[in-house]
Amino acid sequence: MEYLYLTGIVAATIILSATGHQIIKFFRTKDTTGFGYPLMICVFSGMILYTLFGIAINDPVVFYGNFIGVCMYVLMMLMKFTYERRRGVKGWIKFE
Repeated sequence: MEYLYLTGIVAATIILSATGHQIIKFFRTKDTTGFGYPLMICVFSGMILYTLFGIAINDPVVFYGNFIGVCMYVLMMLMKFTYERRRGVKGWIKFE
């Protein structure tokens, strides 16, 4: 069972580090055009559900990994909204 928890911790670390890298890139470039709102909202919603699932099964790895991810995606969505607003992009969802 310890190996399962270790696997979960490694998986959460990999996913959160990729998200952290994207946040740093957003901050440095002030460019968020690579991520669309539909993708961000879907991932955010899935992480909220997985956070609730972690609470339901009383699994700290599932809960904390996804809770941190939810917080990071809130930050990413705020950055996207702020940077696009400063550039004058109109509309939340653009279909290209």
